[in-house]
Amino acid sequence: MDISFALKKHLYKALSSVKQEYLKKSYKIDFVVEKPQIKEHGDYSSNIALQVSRGLNKNPEEIAKIIIKNLELPDFIKNVSFKKPGFINFFLSDQWLQENLKSILNKENNYSKKENFNKKIQVEFVSVNPTGNLHIGHARGAVIGSTLSNLLETQGFQVNREYYINDAGNQIDLFTESLYVRYMNLFNNNLPIPENGYEGKELEEIAEQIKSENYEKFTKISKKEALIHLKKIGIKQILNNIKNDLIELGVEYNSWFSEKSLIKSGEFKETINILKKKNLVFEKDGATWLDSKKLGDDKNNVLIKSDGGAPTYFATDIAYHKNKFLTRNFDTVIDIWGADHHGHIKRLSDALKALGIEKNRFVVILNQIVSLKTKSSMTKFSKRKGTSIPLKELIEEVGKDACRYNFLSKSPESQIEFDLDISKKKSNENPVFYVQYAHARMNSIIEKSKNFNFSKSTSNLKLLTHDSEIEIMKKLSEFPEILRFSSEKLEVHRLPQYTLELSQLLQKFYEECRVLPEKQEDYETSKSRLDLIKASKLILSETLSIMGMESPNKM
Repeated sequence: MDISFALKKHLYKALSSVKQEYLKKSYKIDFVVEKPQIKEHGDYSSNIALQVSRGLNKNPEEIAKIIIKNLELPDFIKNVSFKKPGFINFFLSDQWLQENLKSILNKENNYSKKENFNKKIQVEFVSVNPTGNLHIGHARGAVIGSTLSNLLETQGFQVNREYYINDAGNQIDLFTESLYVRYMNLFNNNLPIPENGYEGKELEEIAEQIKSENYEKFTKISKKEALIHLKKIGIKQILNNIKNDLIELGVEYNSWFSEKSLIKSGEFKETINILKKKNLVFEKDGATWLDSKKLGDDKNNVLIKSDGGAPTYFATDIAYHKNKFLTRNFDTVIDIWGADHHGHIKRLSDALKALGIEKNRFVVILNQIVSLKTKSSMTKFSKRKGTSIPLKELIEEVGKDACRYNFLSKSPESQIEFDLDISKKKSNENPVFYVQYAHARMNSIIEKSKNFNFSKSTSNLKLLTHDSEIEIMKKLSEFPEILRFSSEKLEVHRLPQYTLELSQLLQKFYEECRVLPEKQEDYETSKSRLDLIKASKLILSETLSIMGMESPNKM
């Protein structure tokens, strides 16, 4: 059960008594139910009395007394109190916590919401140009996108994970020119890399592969013909590398969508024509422009360039998003971009609004840069200069799970300093090791318990009264609202925080309570504690699964 959500419903019902006493007409009250920072202030706290009192110019304590008096106390709450300046505090019932533990063990909890079942959400992430292999800067968006997709599915949404292949445009042409130079230079030529060309090691490898499979074939035809063949081979190989690296990171997609398909299908042309009919397109200096100023932008934007008539990235992106919303009918589209794309959000959102797509249906999550730290040195990335650190090497160095946990550990808008040294440590200093070890330790305890002659009767969960036991049960009870709140706010960084907090509570429990019995009279308590361990293992494993991580039974 989602406790904060349930408490809100009870408070809204009790609020009617305040309205009857003080109001002739109802009005909307915006209040929160959340975990207080101070333990003595309860397990949950609401500012409802404070918010209502401001609107009525009444004393918050007076309002709180009316709400508490008329509150139908749910079975999961044992006590309610008021705390100045205007907070109503709630204390969870130990009996309900014990019953909730039973529900977890019986796998009775369903976190999906019926109202979400028919809602289609698309999450598009990574979508880097197929001009080079992935580096660790790209990996952050990959981990955020795949975890968010998993999280949304727990809430009942139909989720489509998509990679947009930017296989048209100038960068692809520049990549092909760079590959052509690498290939030709294998035959004793000395051609220079094009200005702003790609210098990554992967181009050398692809050129060597092309030579081994085709030898001089592409040296004996015109450059124009050679570029056509090399483009196809190069993009295919880079995409294979990208797919393989993402699979190693635990990331897979439902669909890979080609930018070129928008041109071939006529959907790009159709999109431009729709904008023309709305008088939002004009010609100037040989180029085709979107009249973005009419949409609230401070400048107009080119849709089709004057030099060759090629569409801009912005133009194909409008057509691509039209396809998402109006052709494939996604209810919500979530794009995960690098922070350097910030300036693209408003103009694209405005263009979609002109196509009749509501702004609240299009969501962009920007993730900040990643720096790799090792022995007090830090590295940043430039794919074009070939100085980036390949994702594949990072996974080989620290493992998939360390990558995923670290990339999820902070909110996307925060920069990440990936500490390579800590990520390889097998100690509590490494949060990845700490959390996964917590799971392995629980499994070890459960396995050892098989050597004891426990009765087959149901355990008495009422024996779980120690403070550390109660705290674990409270943390387990938070899980449904962690999932709901994280999915509503699109904040996947709350998941690793939750795993760490639960693992810390388990460690405290081991220090204060013995799980396996030393003597016969300890057996019943041990049975109850084993059930606490089993429930904790289930929840920790489920959280790690949403994060795309393993739950090891041995370490």
